[in-house]
This record gives sequence, structure tokens and C-alpha cells, in this order.
Amino acid sequence: MIDLIELIQCYITFALFGLIWTIQLVHYPAFHYIDLKKFTEFEKMHMVKITYIVGPLMLGEFVVSLTLLFLTAFALKSIIVFIIVILLWLSTLLFSIPCHKKLANEKNDGEIQKLISTNWARTILWSLKVLIVSFVS
Repeated sequence: MIDLIELIQCYITFALFGLIWTIQLVHYPAFHYIDLKKFTEFEKMHMVKITYIVGPLMLGEFVVSLTLLFLTAFALKSIIVFIIVILLWLSTLLFSIPCHKKLANEKNDGEIQKLISTNWARTILWSLKVLIVSFVS
């Protein structure tokens, strides 16, 4: 049972890892190039559509990491992974979502840059999580 849940955790982690690196290196920097007149419309569309992808994955990630925390009797690996997931949620709630809400009202290059800069935390955390779920026993 634990092996299956760990496999699910790997799939979710790798999906979010690939997604976050694409967003960090391609998608968010592209915000600078979107026409001012269409930017808020684009940003609102982005917020809705990306939630369809990220929302279920992050929710699944939380449920799986919490489940493994209990099934492994709070093994060190499970504790570390769960802490990373909590940090990812906090970073999303405290930095990413507020930036997106501001950008939904107006294009602001400073806010776009803030979004890119603060998103490095999530990029690094998901990269670290990939290493942990892949190589730590």
C-alpha cells in the first residue's frame, strides 16, 4: 500500500516539477511581452485555466504527503516532504496568488518581476522534493 502511494507521490511531484520549471523559465517571463490592452484579460484567463491543472495536483500532493506521514509513522523522509508541501502552499498563498490578483487588475512590470522572483522559492522546493522522493529511502 505504501509503495503505491509513494509511486503516486512521485508522479504528482514530477508533474509539478515539470510545470513549475516551464512556468518559471517560459510562461511568467512571457508576461512582459503581452500587449497592455489584452493583459488583464489574459491574466484572468491564466488564473482560471492554470488552476484546473495546478489545483488538483497540489491538493493531491497534500493528501498523499499527509497520508504517508501517518502510514510511515512520521518517518523523517515523510516529515521533510510534508514540510516542503506546507512551504509550497504558503509560498503560493502568500506570494503567487497576491501577485496574480494585482496583475488581474493591471499590467505592472514590477509586479511581474516580483512574481518571477518569488516563484523561485516554489521552483527550488519542487526540485528538492523531486530529489527526495526519487533518491531518499
